[in-house]
Amino acid sequence: MRFIIFVLAALFATLPAFCLDLTEAVIVLGQDADPAEETAASELSLYLGKITGREYPVTAAPPEEGPAIYVGQTGLVKSLLPDFDWDSLKDDGTLMKSGKDRLILAGDRPRGSIYAVYGFLEDCLGCRFLTAHVETVPKRDRITVKDDLYKTYVPPFTYREPFMCMNYINQ
Repeated sequence: MRFIIFVLAALFATLPAFCLDLTEAVIVLGQDADPAEETAASELSLYLGKITGREYPVTAAPPEEGPAIYVGQTGLVKSLLPDFDWDSLKDDGTLMKSGKDRLILAGDRPRGSIYAVYGFLEDCLGCRFLTAHVETVPKRDRITVKDDLYKTYVPPFTYREPFMCMNYINQ
């Protein structure tokens, strides 16, 4: 009986209707992206490549079909989420939202989208950024996320570098 429950649970967890497969995704960066959003897209491309060994191109136009990861608070992303309150992402707030063959990683300008990308890599894909020179990047054949991922985060503090002097000393 336990075996049957385990098999059914395993099958249920892998149903495509409940997860978004981003293994073959392209990264879409709107034409009105700022420099920080460009950095976020290139970092995402770099780390997805480290995880799967594949290339993840960054493009300005969304694909006609197939999965896409939209980065930044661009006009294109805002058109995909017309009812979202972008003012709620003050002070480096982030947004992660999946559905309909797409994942949106965006945030308050200028740095929020970078934090959204790193948050996605850590929370959803298991990457760990321990210091400026030490990181852990898991290896996977496929990248999947829940099809109903919806997470916003606004940091409770506006200052993110409490040990800056120690970092300079230890370089």
